[in-house]
This record gives sequence, C-alpha cells and structure tokens, in this order.
Amino acid sequence: MKESITPTPVAIFGANLILRHLDGLVIEIPGVKAAEDIEFIHRMRVASRRLRNAIPIFNQVLPTRKTETWGKEIRKITRALGAARDVDVQLESLKKFLTTVRSASHLVPGVRRLILRFEQQRTSLQMDVINALDHFETSRIADNIHTTLDPLAAQYDGTLPAHADLYSLSHRTIHDRLNEFFLREEAIREVQNISELHAQRIAAKHLRYTMELFAPLYSNELRPYLNTCRKFQDQLGAIHDCDVWIVLLPEFQFQEKQRTVEYYGKSDPYNLLIPGILEFKSSRSSMRNTLFFEFINDWDAAISKGLWQQLRSQVSTPLLSPTTFHRPEESISPSPPTPETPPPA
Repeated sequence: MKESITPTPVAIFGANLILRHLDGLVIEIPGVKAAEDIEFIHRMRVASRRLRNAIPIFNQVLPTRKTETWGKEIRKITRALGAARDVDVQLESLKKFLTTVRSASHLVPGVRRLILRFEQQRTSLQMDVINALDHFETSRIADNIHTTLDPLAAQYDGTLPAHADLYSLSHRTIHDRLNEFFLREEAIREVQNISELHAQRIAAKHLRYTMELFAPLYSNELRPYLNTCRKFQDQLGAIHDCDVWIVLLPEFQFQEKQRTVEYYGKSDPYNLLIPGILEFKSSRSSMRNTLFFEFINDWDAAISKGLWQQLRSQVSTPLLSPTTFHRPEESISPSPPTPETPPPA
C-alpha cells in the first residue's frame, strides 16, 4: 500500500536535501568502481554520511518504513566505503612519511613494507566495495527514494519556505546536536581519553552536517560555526588516525615477524624492518600530542568567544521574531524555545 506524504514545507525542503545527497552519492559510483583516484571514494563516503544524517531528521514527515529501509541500505554502503577509505588515508600517511626518511636508508625498508601490506589490504577491500555497490544498485533503493520524493521535490519553487515548522525543526535539531557536542566537555581535556575524543569527532561531524542542512535558512550566518566545526572534526580525525596507528603497529610487527619466520625459517630478515616501523610509530605519537594541544587551545578559544552560545541565539532568533515567517492559520504553533544554558567554560 502506497503511503501518502503531505506536501508540507518541511517535507518539500527535506525531500530536496535528501535527493541532492543521494545524487551526490550515485554520481561517484563509476569512479569508485574504477578505483583510479581515491577522491571518488572519499566524496561518496561523505555523501553517504550526509544522507544518513538527513533521513532521520525528516522521518516524521516521510514514510517511516521506507526511511528505515533507506537508512539500512545506505549504512551498508558507508561501512564498505569506510574500510577502504581508512586504508587510503593510511597509505597517504605512509607515503608522505616515506618522502621524509628517504635519506635515512636504515628506515626505508620498514616503511616500504608497511606500504606494501596496506596496498595488498586495499586491493582485497576493493572487492567488498564493488559487492556493496552492486547490491545497492540491484536493490534499486536510489530509484525507490526518487519515486517517493520526486513528487515533493517538484513542488519546490526555488525559494526557501520561511515557515515556522521548518525553523522549529532546525532550532530543535541543531540544539540537540550542540547538547551532544558538549556531553564530553571535561573528558576530552584528558590526553589519554581515546574513546571520548573519537566520540567527540563523531559529535562534531553530526553537528556540522546538521548545520549544513539548515544553513540556507540563515543565509551565510552559520559560516563561522561551520568553519570551526570543520576544523575540530579535522583535528579530532587526525588524532584518531594517530591512535589507530599506535594500536595497530605492534600487531603489524608481530604478524610480519611471523610471516618472515614462515618464509625464511628464521626472523633475522625481519630485523631490517624494525627501525622504520618504530620511527613511524614514534612520529605518530609525537604528532598526536601536538594535535591534541592544538585542538584544546582552539576549543578554549571558541568557548571564550561565546561562539556556541551565539549559534544557539542565531537559530533561535527567527522563532522569536514573528515577522520572520508567515505562519498559516492551519499550522500548529511550535512550542517557544526555552532559554539555553551556555556551555561550560
């Protein structure tokens, strides 16, 4: 039985956003399959994440069973792309590091071996990516989303609907994301709190993607918050990459030594690899400390400027100004926004 969708301003706005991110995902499929440039998989992974972020925000005005199915299928794509993209990033780090140690001949063998093993891993992951994309295409999820949302999108006249319900949704969703962003305010100040810093990276990503969804409602007024959020996401992502290396390298050493013994019958050839591997591990530890303290300094600077309280005020203002939008008589008045407590300094 076909579920009907009431063409409210929120539904029309959401349909256009979801279709835009869906098309951004689909257009990258040929390039991801060809695997000739790592930017294809990066762009497709980002599009899948933005799509997964957008769908739940508008699920109250879209068919629930369909949006749940869409979310599950998109999640499969994100996971397959994520594993391959992570290795792409690791290979980039290794190749960049190799250029800095070429003159130190005793370090080169270990770094080259790391590159070799990760290139082999990336090749094996490509089949998982292709299988996931083939499943996505045969499932016809993209067609289903278009069939469902195209009639709504067709009603968009090119102007943003200055509607109370849309501003209310934006206000509520961005405030919720901000609250999540500050859940770990104290924990992220401890350099050893690896899991909390990783969770903060995810919270920064969700806040950024949500602000991007609703940014057109506020002209360019969200740009300073988006730029800061993007910077935090990059910093926390780089810290997480270092954390992954620090955990991964000892296991890599163990496995590579085992391979050497199995192939040569002794571990002596493995000893040539040790200096380069240890030097790379040391560089990741040093980089992590630098990145962490840069992040904390930038975090404190944003707090001292009142940046996030300004964002709360920015998204609350339209709802506090009755002249901002036209409220049709039949629409339900949203609850007035409650005063927000500023994030702890």
